[in-house]
Amino acid sequence: MKTVFTYLMLLLAVTLFSGYNTSAQDLPNGGMEEWTPSGQPAPFDWEEPTGWKSNNSAVEFISAAVAKSTQAYEGVYSCFIKTIPMFGSYIPGMLVNGEPNVILMDYTIDILSGGTPVTYRPDYLTGYYKFDDPEVPDDSAFVLVILKKYNFLLAKIDTVGLGSMKLPIVSTYTQFTVNVDYISAEDPDSIIVAFMSSNPDTIGSKGLLYIDDISLSPSAGINNTSNPDKVRVYQSYNSRMISIENNSGKLITLVSLYNSLGQVVFTSSYLLPGITCINLNVPEGVYFYQINSTSDNLVQKGKLIIRK
Repeated sequence: MKTVFTYLMLLLAVTLFSGYNTSAQDLPNGGMEEWTPSGQPAPFDWEEPTGWKSNNSAVEFISAAVAKSTQAYEGVYSCFIKTIPMFGSYIPGMLVNGEPNVILMDYTIDILSGGTPVTYRPDYLTGYYKFDDPEVPDDSAFVLVILKKYNFLLAKIDTVGLGSMKLPIVSTYTQFTVNVDYISAEDPDSIIVAFMSSNPDTIGSKGLLYIDDISLSPSAGINNTSNPDKVRVYQSYNSRMISIENNSGKLITLVSLYNSLGQVVFTSSYLLPGITCINLNVPEGVYFYQINSTSDNLVQKGKLIIRK
């Protein structure tokens, strides 16, 4: 089992040759509120989140690895993913967006065959989780992000960006953020997001993972912009530096940055047309910005995440 995951991780460093999949939306059902039944009689009447696929069909004769839970961070439901004992070994529960292939002989999912369309370069994946393994205290859950694009010239899939993160034991819902490292200048056409109830390097025996409120960063570091063709905001990866591209032909009179408590932590005035770079000397965290131009009442709002 461990060799399967080792081989999988090695594949991420090279070009992907899995089948192209465009059957779903951007990142479906991130709140885990919608569920699709297996359509089978008991005891195989499990459910999985709509828009996602689990390895339930491979392990169902022991127990479902993925199930609906009312222990939600937000809304009514979350997704519960657990490790299953199988013939003296342990199989992590797996959840992948899209319609990936289930590998029955390994009780796993072919992660590289999954994915749903995306039309921009997200900076990160974020969400909330809690995790425990009562028998292996150094175990952790695992989340993997792959951005890919179909290469029509060579008739294959190319890797555009990658990100992964271990999710250590926490007893209450905790936010996680998986940064995407881009290895290509191309824009992706699809994204794979995979969760596992145990770290591939340390297969635990009783991994218990809850996930909820999964989402991607907004396009180009901005969110709910009122006029993106006139004013664009770009955030450099893993940096406090932002660039404001002012194509409005107008004078920007105020840029304000607010923390999560609504307090103003930074202001800058009078940005001329063109590109202005601003170094935000603020602590790590989630911030919201607002850009005003009194000459034409232009107001633009968005969200930034500041990291080390």
